[in-house]
Amino acid sequence: MIYAVYHEGPGEWRLCVLEPGIADEQLLIRNLGDSEHEIIDSQDLISLMSYDSQGATRVYPFAEVTALDESMVHPRYAYAANVKLPPLDVELQSGYDMARRRLEYLRNEHLTVTTLRGAAIFSALSARLGNGLCERSFYEMWPYIQSGEIIDMPHQEVVDLIPPQKPGRESFVRLTIPSLWRWCEEIEPVINSGLRDRPLRRTLALEVGVARGLGLAKLSFFLEILGNDVGCLDSHMLAVMAGSVKEGNRVASSFTGRRKPRGWTSEFLPMSEAALKRYEKWERKLCAGNPYYDPRDEMKIARCQWMSWEHIRRESTEHDSVLATLEAHMMGEEEVPELAGKLVGLKAHAKFIWRTRGSSWRKKSSGA
Repeated sequence: MIYAVYHEGPGEWRLCVLEPGIADEQLLIRNLGDSEHEIIDSQDLISLMSYDSQGATRVYPFAEVTALDESMVHPRYAYAANVKLPPLDVELQSGYDMARRRLEYLRNEHLTVTTLRGAAIFSALSARLGNGLCERSFYEMWPYIQSGEIIDMPHQEVVDLIPPQKPGRESFVRLTIPSLWRWCEEIEPVINSGLRDRPLRRTLALEVGVARGLGLAKLSFFLEILGNDVGCLDSHMLAVMAGSVKEGNRVASSFTGRRKPRGWTSEFLPMSEAALKRYEKWERKLCAGNPYYDPRDEMKIARCQWMSWEHIRRESTEHDSVLATLEAHMMGEEEVPELAGKLVGLKAHAKFIWRTRGSSWRKKSSGA
C-alpha cells in the first residue's frame, strides 16, 4: 500500500492512501479509515511512502510521483463515487457535446477584450438569473457590449434588458458591469499569456484580483466559457454534493474569502488562498468516481461539471447565446441570426429590438 502526504493548504497536510487511477499528472487518493476518494494534482503531493511485505518503508520524492507503477497500489479498494447524482427520469442529450467545438475554438484563439467582457457579463448575469432568462438577457445586451455603448447608456436603458422581477438589477448595472468592464481590460494580457485551466484561475484569483460580481464559482464559469478546464460549482451543484441546500450554502460561504495584501493598489481584490484551496478540493470531489469525468477530454473537469449540472437540473444547455455570439464576434461577424428563433421570449428578431432600442437611445443622447 502506498501512503501519500498531501499538501492541503498553507501549513496543512494529511496522510492518505494512494489508489489506482494515476493518469495525466493527477492521482486518486482515499482518506484513511473511509471510502471517500478525491482526485488531486501531483504537484500537491509532498511525498509518498510504500510499505512492503516485510514492513520496510520506501519514500518516493516528488520527482517520482507521476512515474509510479500502478501495480504497486493495493487493488482491493474500489474507485468509489463521492457525488450521488439523483436518478435521471428524463432522456437528456448533453449540450456539452454540441458546445465542445466552440469551447475548443475559444480555448485556442487570442481573445479580444470585447470577448472577455461578453463572457464576464454573461457569467455574472448567470448568478442572478435562471439559465433561459440569462441567455435571453445577454442576447439583448450583446450589441451594446460589442459597441461599448453599455457603459455610457442611461442606467435604466440597461436595467430594462434584465427581467423586472429580479432584485439587484440597478446595482448590477451601476456597479457590476463597470467593474467587469475595467477588469477585462486589465486581465487581457494574462488570458492571452498561454496560461490555461487551473493555473490561469489561480493566477487571476491570487495575483491579479477578481472583479465585483464574480466569486470563485463564476470566475470559474467565465473561464469555462472561454474553453478552460475548470468547473463552476454553483448552488445547485453544491446542494447535491453536500447533501442539502443548507450544507451547500455553508460550503459556498467558505469560498468567499478575499484579502487585501499590504501595498495592494488595484481595485480588484484577490481571493484568499485558503478559499481557493477549498474550492479546488470540492472540484476534485465532484470528479472522483463521477460517470461524466473523462480523463481523455482536454476539458475533463469542465465536461464533468457541465454534464453533472445538466443531470441535476434535468435540462440540457449549450450556452449557445454566449458561445455562438462570441465565436461570431471573433470571426468578424456582427450577428448570429439563427439564435433569434431559439431564444423563446423575444417578441421579434433581436436585430430589430437592438436597432429600435438603440436608435431611441442614440436619438435622445444626440439631442435630436
